[in-house]
Amino acid sequence: MYHCTHHVISIWGVKNKIDFLSLSYTRHAEDVRQGLTHFDEILREPDGIILSRGNLGIDLPPEKVFLFRKSALYKCNMAGKPVVLPRVVDSMTDNLRPTRAEATDVANAVLDGSDAILLGVETLRGLYPIETISTFGRICSEAEKVFNQDLYWQCYRKISSIPDSMLLLLLII
Repeated sequence: MYHCTHHVISIWGVKNKIDFLSLSYTRHAEDVRQGLTHFDEILREPDGIILSRGNLGIDLPPEKVFLFRKSALYKCNMAGKPVVLPRVVDSMTDNLRPTRAEATDVANAVLDGSDAILLGVETLRGLYPIETISTFGRICSEAEKVFNQDLYWQCYRKISSIPDSMLLLLLII
């Protein structure tokens, strides 16, 4: 696995000027368990994190997934690492509307401070890609109306060890 990944990154990725690379779907359950146990160490290495509820659910009981995800998202925010949440409106692959739970998940992703929410199969193979994006956008817009970004930013600056000049760069990006 390492040799193959290293080859792709060092040869093909560099040659094609790849900006971002996402490694997921580890080969062994032990890798995931190690990741859950050593999240703080792992967080120091990548430029950003994708927190997949589905992948977390493989090795965590359902009642623990939300707490780990919220905690990991918060740690990513505090470390200045972008965090992406994927697969939040899967039902829209075949349906015109998301479930109430999915709509709430989208809003909570915004309220919890995620940097991006990834749409995939809903728009790639889904029956209603335009409606999915439109509905998704409306939910995000409503959540952003109640998220106090200024207060969040001020709190972040107080506890962050990142220099102000770097914080400004993070805000611009």
